[in-house]
Amino acid sequence: MKKIITTLVLTLTLISLYGCHKNDYEVIKIVATSVPHEEVLIEAIPLLNERGYTLDITVISDYSIGNPAVSNGSADANYFQHLPYLNAFNQSVDSTKQLISVLGVHIEPIGLYGSNKSTLDTLSDGDKIIISDNASDYGRIIQFLVNLELVTAKEGFNSENTYHDPEEAIESKKVNFSFQIIEAALLVQAQKNKEGAFIFINGNYALEGNLSVSERLYVESAEDNPFVNVLAVRKGTEDDLKIKALIEVLSSETIKAFITTRYGGAVIPA
Repeated sequence: MKKIITTLVLTLTLISLYGCHKNDYEVIKIVATSVPHEEVLIEAIPLLNERGYTLDITVISDYSIGNPAVSNGSADANYFQHLPYLNAFNQSVDSTKQLISVLGVHIEPIGLYGSNKSTLDTLSDGDKIIISDNASDYGRIIQFLVNLELVTAKEGFNSENTYHDPEEAIESKKVNFSFQIIEAALLVQAQKNKEGAFIFINGNYALEGNLSVSERLYVESAEDNPFVNVLAVRKGTEDDLKIKALIEVLSSETIKAFITTRYGGAVIPA
């Protein structure tokens, strides 16, 4: 009995000490989407612990929440968006509410998937290409189609600009297809339902929907890709020690190796 009591006391002491140690970490509040962002952040926690910090991660599915949460001080940072999306947000708010990118963490190459057609040479007049309702990706998709020689872009086109309608960036089409715009979260299901001829799907949604990289018919290049996913913070906080620690960890070789190994090309370290 004495041995049991001693063991119990020792166990409770260890739990208590662990709890105190955990509570001693300075908390960094961060907003992120689930895959791959939350997974990368969870992998970063032990590295941050070594530096005296831990993460309080709020997972979102609605992109519109991510930047205001940091802007209004509810969170210290966010990690869910590419740079053109951040730039579009900054253009829509007062300068005092703008955020800055402090690190490019990874790239999620956007892929073109077959839906009710499986080869691009079968694309014909009247076919629909499904894309997400994320306007900051429209220029990216037009550039993709330019590279495939399916469209020509208008003079002055810039893939990093935000277009309210993808058609406004197109000069001419090789085939008279049209775009069908749906919620980004519905892209994978639309592909599985064989809706449209082809579908553009972002890497994070493809991962969440268990789509293999081998299912992509074409994928954009990761080299010099401006659509890198970034760590964003409020202006003026970029030199805070906890932000510097987060930058150091997310740019470490350990995290880069995790991204490379975990996602097999669906996500690529920046």
